[in-house]
Amino acid sequence: MTTWLLWRTAKWIGLLALGYGVGGTVRGVGETRRMAALWVLPIGVLIAFISGFGMLEHQGLGFAEPWVLASLIAGVTSASGAALHATADRSRLGAGLATGALLAAIGFMVFRDAGLWFGLGLGGLGAIAGAALATVDTPPPDVDAIHRWFKAIAVAEAGSLLFLFGIAMPAKYLAGHPELIAWTGWLHGVFFMLYVGAVGVGVLRLGWGLVDAGLGLAASMLPFGTVLFERRMTKKA
Repeated sequence: MTTWLLWRTAKWIGLLALGYGVGGTVRGVGETRRMAALWVLPIGVLIAFISGFGMLEHQGLGFAEPWVLASLIAGVTSASGAALHATADRSRLGAGLATGALLAAIGFMVFRDAGLWFGLGLGGLGAIAGAALATVDTPPPDVDAIHRWFKAIAVAEAGSLLFLFGIAMPAKYLAGHPELIAWTGWLHGVFFMLYVGAVGVGVLRLGWGLVDAGLGLAASMLPFGTVLFERRMTKKA
């Protein structure tokens, strides 16, 4: 019971951080506040998703549960919408996606299978409210600041892949200790989702072409590939 409470507390801390990231990007006026929210955003996603995985493991549940899959999709959509609104054209679309999906994710997690329709309804109301309240008359953050944000995510993704390939997999197949695979694989999965969203920001805000985006996604499959890709794009800029 104590372990479950710890995971649950961590999950709500992650959701609060995600909420701060969404609120700061949607309603933030100054560049400093918007970039601070953009940095908090992936941290919130990471904490919420990792602690959520811990809760599932503790309860013996899996990703086949409809509410679990719905929560994951909504969480990723919320973070993507917030990043879009913070870094691109400041349209109301990203703000609506960010707030609506965040409320939908909370609804799915609180009411589970009994509240899927409630979560969708809550998300719809949140999308309308977020789009209406969004700050749209301020310019996006500086390009260099977005480059630094992308670099941090690229390095984190590369580190998680290196740990998966270099430690967790050898521990399972060579030493007979499979315990690390599930956690390391999920951690890398979270960083991969964040990285894909960051590549999308690069396309929308940094002027990357589809070829660049394809190279960026391919780089995520190779050790240190995302780091090399980030350096390539920094030099290209």
